[in-house]
Amino acid sequence: MVGRVHAEFRARLGKNTWLTKATRQQALNKLDKVKITVGYPEKWIDYSAVDIRAGDYFGNLARISEFLARRNLARWGGPVTEDEFANPAETLPTVINAAYDPLRNAIEIPAAFLQPPTYDPKADPATNFCTIGAVIGHEITHGFDSGGRHYDEIGRARNWWVKTDEVKFNKETQKLVRQSSAFKVLPDLHANGELTVTENLADVGGIAFAYGALNKYLKTHPEENKVIDGLTQSQRCFIAWGQMWSDKMREGFLRQITATNPHAVGQYRAFAAAQHEPGFFTAFRIRQGDPMWLSPKDRAKIW
Repeated sequence: MVGRVHAEFRARLGKNTWLTKATRQQALNKLDKVKITVGYPEKWIDYSAVDIRAGDYFGNLARISEFLARRNLARWGGPVTEDEFANPAETLPTVINAAYDPLRNAIEIPAAFLQPPTYDPKADPATNFCTIGAVIGHEITHGFDSGGRHYDEIGRARNWWVKTDEVKFNKETQKLVRQSSAFKVLPDLHANGELTVTENLADVGGIAFAYGALNKYLKTHPEENKVIDGLTQSQRCFIAWGQMWSDKMREGFLRQITATNPHAVGQYRAFAAAQHEPGFFTAFRIRQGDPMWLSPKDRAKIW
């Protein structure tokens, strides 16, 4: 699935018409060099030398910190080795999340994330492609979002964009800012479009790549293109995406994260990104005037 979602993004980049050749080639180079690790480390950090004592919380933290500091110093001057999934400063296998690091151009998908509702090996293709597959696409897009695009293929802070492409990119992302800022989290509280634009952009890329990869998969596996509970694979795709973001929280916390969290609230993420994918409207026969309709002029056309 990682390979299929990655290939979908690459195919779209290759056919991209609004990027200049120079920027498009740099983007393809960065995409080809992104490192994606899944599950757990090949080699765990051996903490057996650390003296862990019951009832000595502060002392345990201090000794662990000393151990890690000495471990890093011992590697000074040697070859670069990475500790994805093993280092507590990174994304551990027990973390129910995924992450992109622009300084390494690398993505980590921990083992704990590979369970329902984000992944179920017994589920139909649409459910998996549009949950974990969309998450994979989301993280890949972070390398090209409003923040990640300022880093190159090896994690250097470098502007590799032709100026005209930057202008076009920012114009399209402003559509996401306006869409989010118009959303009411509560009757007296609007979402913060500027704060959440990078994550919203990654959501748009994630569901678009997942949906595209799903359709290509079903063409080569037509026996799996089944209607389930009266829903087509396309419909189940967007429903699975929406269900993945279902959550519940107190009003006070909802107000806090709306003001401070770069991730939009789940009630918004459940549908907003899908409104920029033409297949969403086709799947449910959504027409102008329907609640989920978003005018084509307001849809971000980036990848």
